[in-house]
Amino acid sequence: MTSKAGKKQEPKKTNKGWFVKGDPRINKNGPPKKFEHVRKMAQLLGNSLVLDKNGKPVISPITKEPMTLTEQILMQMAFSSRDRITFLEYQFGKVPHAITVTDSDGNQLSWKDFINSSSPDSPGSPDVQQGVPEDTDKGEEA
Repeated sequence: MTSKAGKKQEPKKTNKGWFVKGDPRINKNGPPKKFEHVRKMAQLLGNSLVLDKNGKPVISPITKEPMTLTEQILMQMAFSSRDRITFLEYQFGKVPHAITVTDSDGNQLSWKDFINSSSPDSPGSPDVQQGVPEDTDKGEEA
């Protein structure tokens, strides 16, 4: 390596994993330009067959067909305590979260009222509470 003055320099010592000029690991094309490219790559990889240590396709216990990588990942998620909720959301959809908007007196507001209200710092501005909506029936208990 030569400097601007024409003197030879030793390359700087780098920590493991750092890139230096000419490193073949550098991705000169950069990250994918669009997410759709990543999605297609994931679909191709997910549709590939899972092979055992002998190179033979793993047979799915459910479909009795060769198992794809996506099927294997979903099976791992179903039996993992950490990923079980995510698996159920893939299966049935996201759990809805109700949002209740009230003013400072506790009166429930519509979204139109909330959007047209005064600034958040002024008195009487709506308070946003997330969670399951409470029963709005305020009838007397028998």
